[in-house]
Amino acid sequence: MTRLPYLATAALSGLLFGAGLYVSQMVDPLKVLRFLD
Repeated sequence: MTRLPYLATAALSGLLFGAGLYVSQMVDPLKVLRFLD
């Protein structure tokens, strides 16, 4: 039970990071390649 806060924090952080990538349209591989080039 003591691991639940850590798992919840990790899950929330991952969701927030994924949402940021989606909003910035960085889920498109071509856009990522152009950004890194």
